[in-house]
Amino acid sequence: MKTTIKNFYYMSLTADRNDKPCMAFNAEGISMNFPLTNAIDIIVCNEFLRSLDAGLHIEFESYKQYNELITDCATVLEEMQGGR
Repeated sequence: MKTTIKNFYYMSLTADRNDKPCMAFNAEGISMNFPLTNAIDIIVCNEFLRSLDAGLHIEFESYKQYNELITDCATVLEEMQGGR
């Protein structure tokens, strides 16, 4: 299922209040944090990233690689909205 995003603001790999890794996502009307501490969390985040239909291969290999993937997804979303 494709997720339609209006007015994308940002997405990034960050830490939650407990200093655990998570992906923060923010767009008009949508603000979500995806915890990334176990396999189930990562699967849920991967499914969300796939739903954005950015044309990227979505897979978790390491936090460093995932950070680059999240940055690439953000770049594609910005380009889809006219390259703010």
